[in-house]
Amino acid sequence: MGAEGRGTWLERAACRGTDIEIWFPVHKTGVLHKYREQSPAIELCAACPVWAECRAYARTIPLVEGVWAGVEYKRGKPVA
Repeated sequence: MGAEGRGTWLERAACRGTDIEIWFPVHKTGVLHKYREQSPAIELCAACPVWAECRAYARTIPLVEGVWAGVEYKRGKPVA
């Protein structure tokens, strides 16, 4: 736990203990848009108490991949 007794942002994240598969989606051609609308990862991020910390951390990773703070990244860039 951190100095405030609340733990680190990773310990408080809504994603803690979830299946890693939802954070690193594998897309087939033409399926990407549907995935974004129904993503359990993006839904979890929407209600996460440490969304801002997660987003800031993701921006420090040069070639970030997967879903971070409700945004899907591919080769370090948000997927539009």
